[in-house]
Parts: sequence; structure tokens; C-alpha cells
Amino acid sequence: MTDLYTGHPAFDRLAGEVPELAAVAERHRELLRDAVDAYRLRIGQWVRYLDPEDRALRLDQAERQLAELHIDPVRHADLDLDAYRAVRDGVPMRYVSEHGAFVRPRNAGPPVLVRPGSPEHRLGVVARLAALGQTLEQIQVVAVTATMGVPPVR
Repeated sequence: MTDLYTGHPAFDRLAGEVPELAAVAERHRELLRDAVDAYRLRIGQWVRYLDPEDRALRLDQAERQLAELHIDPVRHADLDLDAYRAVRDGVPMRYVSEHGAFVRPRNAGPPVLVRPGSPEHRLGVVARLAALGQTLEQIQVVAVTATMGVPPVR
């Protein structure tokens, strides 16, 4: 299995255009590294007993699931980094129903809004759980449940 984004043209271009997002994406990837490596090892041990066609299918499926847990340089180009970091770092927030979001006041400027189920919320939760040493399977379950039943953002 390949390492995500190694030599990926969009990621390389992003690093030149938006260095802050590239740095956040790389830090996110580092947080997930141990969980991803352990998961790949478990999957590799499991699929070695499958037929070649089934093995390829399962490995492709595993890679797609891993990609969903990472910050993608193209899909997440407009990621609100302050909201992501607030969730990732476990900053105390309160839910404000008028906004339909978790709110973190700031000393200067508008408050940070984190909508439940948003990419910032889901990816922040993924990074937080990875930093706490959870297994990838645990992270996947929470990432999925963090977005279930959440209406689309208007």
C-alpha cells in the first residue's frame, strides 16, 4: 500500500500556494500515521489468505477508507483551519442553536463556528482521536457517527 499524497501533484501545488493548509494537512497525517500503519498491517495479514481478486478489492477499499480520514488538498482547500484546530485540540466550545453550531469566542474578531458534521468537525475529531492513541477502527466509527443525522449546511 502506498503512502497518501507522496508526490501527489495537487498536494505539492498546495504546499506552494497555501503553506498553512499544507502544514495542517501534514500534521494531520502525522497524527494518523501510527493508527494507519497498524491498520495496514492488520489488513495485510487478513487479506493474504484471500484470492487475488478479493485481495485487490479489499486493499482498494481500505485505501479509500483511509483517504476519507485525511485532509485532501483539493476537496478541503477551503477548510476553516481555526475551526479544525479548535476541534482537534479539544478547545471548550458551547453549542448555540441560533447558529446551529458550536461556538468558540475570540478576543478579537468573530467567534469560531464549528457546524456539526462539517469537514472541520469530522476531521478535527479524527485528529483528536488519533492523538489520543485510538485504533483506526475506533476512529472510523466515531468519524461516521459524527456526521450521521446531520442536515446539510444551508
